Amino acid sequence: MRKMDYLLVIFLTSVICTGAASAQDIAELTDSIGKSVASRNWDKADDGYEALYSAYQAEYGSGSRQALSMAKVLGEWKIQAYRNKLLSELPAQIMEEASAFYSSLIEEIIQLYGDNAEGLIDPLYGQAMVEYHLYQITSRKPISDYRGVGPEVIEEEQCVDSEDRGGVAICSYVEAPNRDYIESQAQAKADEIAIHSDAIVAALLKVAAICNQNQYLLDEAEALVHLGDYHLYGGEQATALDFYSRAYQQLESNAEGAEWIHRLFGQPTVVPSLTTSMPGADPVSIVTHGARFRFSISSVGKAEDIEVLSSGNSDREARQNTLRIISGATFRPYFDGAGVTESSLVEI
Repeated sequence: MRKMDYLLVIFLTSVICTGAASAQDIAELTDSIGKSVASRNWDKADDGYEALYSAYQAEYGSGSRQALSMAKVLGEWKIQAYRNKLLSELPAQIMEEASAFYSSLIEEIIQLYGDNAEGLIDPLYGQAMVEYHLYQITSRKPISDYRGVGPEVIEEEQCVDSEDRGGVAICSYVEAPNRDYIESQAQAKADEIAIHSDAIVAALLKVAAICNQNQYLLDEAEALVHLGDYHLYGGEQATALDFYSRAYQQLESNAEGAEWIHRLFGQPTVVPSLTTSMPGADPVSIVTHGARFRFSISSVGKAEDIEVLSSGNSDREARQNTLRIISGATFRPYFDGAGVTESSLVEI
């Protein structure tokens, strides 16, 4: 079974298990989604998930346990559909709609259950994941997509000396790009990136605070790790290491923390891992096409001394592509009892 199909089966199973059989329309929508998935009609499946969420709200109430469970299914479907390029909508539109969905859901939960409701954790993680994707989409947008301030071109005077006229300068006006307009375009892009960046850190800080308030200390440590990822991704190594260290120490002092340490710090993880995985799950590893690689991860998360141990069934182009990905990626650094390790040898 392909990975995407497996994820969709999990989604459908979670839908059915929340009590779909209690209402005919919910059962019919669930069956319709299954058929759409089987036929790879992803846009129809997307419409089905949205309709199913509306049906859950109508049947059980907007803030009910059943409706919130379905909201999680819908949000995760949107994110996975975006990541796997399943839908016909433009990527930015998919994520903007998902962002609006999570914002509305978070506001609804706050109104019903308060600022520190544990039901906010999943939607806040969803919001952070969506905003990461919007951050990446915005970062790739060309400056020309933004409207600047003032005219795009201005009239500039250009003069040349004319020797045959006794050295008198001949001047004329020509159109030239307006530097102020270009600078304001760049500022508009920077402002949009900052909006998504601020939303990411706000969501993750709120997750950590809610986990702390509810004494979910292992989950709080994971939220701190994702905050470390956020700052490492943004080039703020010192702040990132502070969050990582706090998380590691919290896990190390917890009797049940060993498994979490292995999952969060014991394997090569490209950051931010929220762009490839859901919270609580192992992030998707780098595809190696059967080849094996060895390298060291530095304390600032960069791969060093990369070597190919075996080619497996990969061709030269595939290996070169994997090498480029490894060398360009930022990895979560490794920790031990003494703190961050200066260099950790890994194999993938």
